[in-house]
Formats: sequence, structure tokens, C-alpha cells
Amino acid sequence: MAGDINASIMKENMNRRDKLFLAFMHEFELHIQTPIFTIAGNTCLELTAYYKKDETIKKVQSPLQRSFTSVISGLYAALILNELIAEVQDLHIPLYVAFLDAQKAFDLVWHSSLLRKFHQSGIESDSWLMFKEWYKELTSRIKWESELSKILSEHQELRHDGVTSPAAYKLFINHMLDHIETQDLGSYIGPIYYGTPTVADDVCLVSNNPEYLQVTCQ
Repeated sequence: MAGDINASIMKENMNRRDKLFLAFMHEFELHIQTPIFTIAGNTCLELTAYYKKDETIKKVQSPLQRSFTSVISGLYAALILNELIAEVQDLHIPLYVAFLDAQKAFDLVWHSSLLRKFHQSGIESDSWLMFKEWYKELTSRIKWESELSKILSEHQELRHDGVTSPAAYKLFINHMLDHIETQDLGSYIGPIYYGTPTVADDVCLVSNNPEYLQVTCQ
């Protein structure tokens, strides 16, 4: 009996959450959603979208991505590298490391590819449509010495300071991390692959073969 009651309460809460999300979607389509609905500086709409799909993103992101994820610290990436160093010292084999930092990473994400990666990751239906509306027909103007430029169309760049922007970037580079692993380019500890410990846009490439590392960097 208690189990049935708990199940009923959970179902009711889920329905409320979905109704809230759809209500925000309706407001967004009517262009009446505004930044005045804020929680700690972030819009309610963005928070709703993020929490609705947070678990979906966690399931598909690379296990070597150690940032922008709840309860996972970026320090774990340093721990992985430390364990790789200890492994090669025990085995008396070389280890080659390259540290890559993508400059202005959020600015280089193009919207059409981002939406495709959302779909491939399992973000569909209302959630996908919301992101599509979010990045559709964006424009900007440059102000210089009190003068405004003509209107410019934007087809790339994630929204800065947005709740969903870090998660979106994780999905955008996830394919690159998976591709490097499937090509078997990188180091292992036993049978477990640890070739690309990553913290957001800071990627560490690790290999026991300098030629493999060069291929990965290219």
C-alpha cells in the first residue's frame, strides 16, 4: 500500500514538472519569456530544460570528461594522469603527454552541428525544439565609440553564462573524445582506456607511443 502511494506521488510530481516545462515552452514560442524570471541570475526556463535532460547528458558523455558535471570534480582528471604516471613507472615504459586548450571554445560552436549532436544524444521532442528556438535567427550588433554596426546574423557561439551552455559544449566535443578512443590512440591502465582525461575544453592527450600522440594531435 505504501509503495502504491509513493508511486502515485512520484507520478504526480513528474506530471507537474512536465506541465511547467510545457508552460515555459509556450511562453517561449510567444516571445513573452523574459529574464525577469530568474534564480541566482539564471532563467527558470533554462534551469527547467537543464534538469529535465541532465541525466540524459550524463549517460552519453565521455567518462573521461571530468567537468561541468554534478558531483564530479575536475581534480579527477589530475588523478587519472597521476595514476598513468605511476603505471608507466612500474612497467618501465615511456609516457608522452600533450595538453591542449581550445581558445574561445564556446565561441567556435556552430549551431547546426550542436542541434544535430543534441538529437544524436537522445535529446528530442520539446527539449530539442526549445534549443532550436533558442539558437534560431540570432543577431547581434557591435557598438564602437557610441555607434552601432549593422545587424549581423549569428550561426555559431554558445550563450555565455547560460546554465545549459557547459552541458551543450560537453555534447559538442564528446564525439572527438569517443573517436580518439575507438581509434585506440592513447594509454591504458590494464584493460581500461585513459587516453583523454578532459576538463571542459582542456584536453590532455596521453600515449605510450610518440607517433600515436602526433596522430591524435592532428
